[in-house]
This record gives sequence, C-alpha cells and structure tokens, in this order.
Amino acid sequence: MTLTDYLNEIEYAVTRVIESLWHEHDESERLRKEIEELRKVVADNYQRAQFIQQNAEDEDDLMLGVGIHWDTYFGEDKEQYYKSKDLDALEARLASREFSFSSLAGTLLQYAKQGLSASFGKPVNWPDGRLVGSQYLKTIILESRNQSEHWEEGNPFPKVEQCFNTLTAEKGPEFGQYKTKNLAFEVVSMLGWRSYADFKNDLLSM
Repeated sequence: MTLTDYLNEIEYAVTRVIESLWHEHDESERLRKEIEELRKVVADNYQRAQFIQQNAEDEDDLMLGVGIHWDTYFGEDKEQYYKSKDLDALEARLASREFSFSSLAGTLLQYAKQGLSASFGKPVNWPDGRLVGSQYLKTIILESRNQSEHWEEGNPFPKVEQCFNTLTAEKGPEFGQYKTKNLAFEVVSMLGWRSYADFKNDLLSM
C-alpha cells in the first residue's frame, strides 16, 4: 500500500479526530483572552475611580468617582463574573477530558506511524521528513508515539528520552514531562496538525 492510498483510507477518521481535538481547545483560548481583557478593563476602571475619590477637590469630583465605581460594578465587572463562571466550567470540562484529548492526539501519532510502517516497513527505512528543530519528522513521530503508548510505565526507552530531552532544549520545558504525562497533544500542537490537510501534507512531504 502506498502512503497516498493509506491516507485516503483514513481521511474521514483523521478529520473527525482532529476536529474533536481542537474545537474545545480553541474555544477555551478565545474565552480566556476575553476574560483577560475584561479583567484589565475592570481593574483600570476601579483604580481610576479610587484615584478620583482620593484626590477629589469638591463634591462633584467625589460623586464622579462613585459613579465610575458603580458603572464598573454593574457593567464590565458583572460581565466578567458571568464570563469567569463560563471559563471555570469550560476549564473543568477540559481538565476532565485531558486524558481523552491526549488519547486523541496519540491516535493521530499512531495513524502516522502505521502509515509509514505500511508504506516503508521498519523505521530504519522511513524517509526522514522535515527537520523539527534538529530532529527529523520520522523521529518525532516514532518516539512521540512510543512515549504516548508507554509513559505510564515511568521507564521510557533511551531513544524516547533522547528525543524529548532534545525537544525540551529546543522547543520548551513542557516536553520535559515525558516521564509523568502523555505529551501527544503537545507534539501534535508543535507539529501544527490542525487539519487533515496539515497531517496529510506533512506525511506526503517525507
């Protein structure tokens, strides 16, 4: 089976996995940014109201500060309260599904590994693919899949350790958790697999 044939066979499944993986993540990030901006507005307005009241020269200045305070309370602050509740609920859902998200990302890595094995045989025969930092894509796919499958054993293979120590140095400290956490999602995010086309094009470029 050619890699192109394999990718055509799994297109529907991979598309559904990727959509599920990224939907709630993107919604969470959007809401988080809204909350951060709203908190800045609320804090700035309260500080401005407090400054006016503390430095009031007459009763009109004092009442202006009081007005800003209550406008903020009934406006941005109330909106922040409800948005924060929404964010808390969404974050709780994301936390409860963290294992599921990691498993979905691990499934993508497994699809990639299976396709390369079906098309080229043993990993030594796989084409290198693009460089991800100083490592080839084939190394990232193979060792990330192995990490995702065996991380709970707490005793990663030497090649997994080498791969993730390099990722930690080159891509960020989040990859240093490879002994205690399934890092499939972090790897998929780093590779930029946000759609079936991203996934397909990366593999076909090898």
